[in-house]
Amino acid sequence: MKFFTILILVIFISCNSQEKKCNNDFNLKGRVQNVEETTKYSDYEMKTIYSLNENDYVLSIEVYTNNNLFEKSEFKYDKNNIIEEIIVVDSKGKEKMKSHFVKNKENQIEKTLISSSNGKSAIFHHYNGNSGFPDSGKELDNKGNFIRSWKLEYKNDLVSVQYNCNLDGTIIIQTTFIYNDNNDLVEVIEKNKNEEISNRQYFEYQYDNKKNWIERKLYDADKNLISTSIRKIKYW
Repeated sequence: MKFFTILILVIFISCNSQEKKCNNDFNLKGRVQNVEETTKYSDYEMKTIYSLNENDYVLSIEVYTNNNLFEKSEFKYDKNNIIEEIIVVDSKGKEKMKSHFVKNKENQIEKTLISSSNGKSAIFHHYNGNSGFPDSGKELDNKGNFIRSWKLEYKNDLVSVQYNCNLDGTIIIQTTFIYNDNNDLVEVIEKNKNEEISNRQYFEYQYDNKKNWIERKLYDADKNLISTSIRKIKYW
């Protein structure tokens, strides 16, 4: 599950940008109402349901394991349709985590305040000028202790390289993201601090007539199948 931790970070970062709708961060095209995405692994199955409003903004994400609700994320936006808060609750509706986004005068999200059962922390986002995308960030706990930091590079408004760093800025892991002409992720290459490839994974897709993928296969470095994801997409 290491790879999916990386993906979550990318989505989380891109959803923080005021210039991109969360719809587009999942690369959904057309007026999508909801997506039911079922992913099958060799030993278990996971289902995710994305619900969007008529303006193409994600309202909620529900995650199910073995047909039982695991958690639900609810998205809230301000009057400018900039993400303001994400609240994650468990299967019984109890809050697990809350992320509150603090904007500066340029409407860039400069800080994310996180509260969870593991405590409180803050993510600080750095921008180059008035860019809509942060080029680096760091997370500190509620006592100001360093947790993690990263640097980002973009290509065509998509994260192309992510560097996970130590406190002094030295690179721990470099992850490269490669996309197809439809802006869907097709390859992830992870290198260690010695620039040796430590992890590599590939994606293959099938699409509907609106160029949204409806089947995605994930393979490891040896092209062994890891998982198959099937999407049922409902349009407005």
